[in-house]
Amino acid sequence: MKDKIRFPIYGGGKYECLEDVIRAFKEEEWKKLSTYICKIVEYNIPYRDYLRENGIDGLIEHLCDEAPSFREEEDAIKELQGWYSQQGGIADYDIQCYGIDDSFDVLGHTFQGLQEIRERVEMFSFQGYSGFRIFTPEETVGSPDGLHIGMMFQSYPQFDSYDAGDNRSYDNYIIRKKEITKSDMEKLSEVPSLYNDMRIHERIPASMLPILYYGGSGDYILLATAKDNT
Repeated sequence: MKDKIRFPIYGGGKYECLEDVIRAFKEEEWKKLSTYICKIVEYNIPYRDYLRENGIDGLIEHLCDEAPSFREEEDAIKELQGWYSQQGGIADYDIQCYGIDDSFDVLGHTFQGLQEIRERVEMFSFQGYSGFRIFTPEETVGSPDGLHIGMMFQSYPQFDSYDAGDNRSYDNYIIRKKEITKSDMEKLSEVPSLYNDMRIHERIPASMLPILYYGGSGDYILLATAKDNT
């Protein structure tokens, strides 16, 4: 069962409610709510929905009602206001955070964690020094419930000889009800990216959903789906 609040953070971000988040952060001085409040809102459907329908002032009041101590978090409130102003709104799809071993539903199929996604990739694309390449594996596991998966990856940057053995990559996956084509992978590469080649944000073309992202390290993934696919 998915935790009520889940967001990316070193050491785990699973909480029952916002008040629990605030309480936990106060116990560990290095955790600042202002650093994570935007991710808490962006990656949890109830907060996304409330923000979309009521605007930032309405959401802040809602957060204060839900967790009265939030009213004292002035830095977090300012951070949230600045983030929303910069975004200019919230997209009409869902973004959720899961652990890499969590089960999650996409297009009617329950995937058993990131590993199942990886095992079922039928087409890869790679952005490297030699340009953009698309290729298929020699063998595939097969499509679950008629779904098909494509993966675009980019290797971690290598600055010196110490990085030569680092085989991690930034991974973006698309999940479809039809076979993945080269055109699908090319369109994925055209989606704007944020830091670490992440294609999940508030400007994903509707035709590209669902998209799943894994940053190559850490214990969480991000999943963006259309509202009727959750």
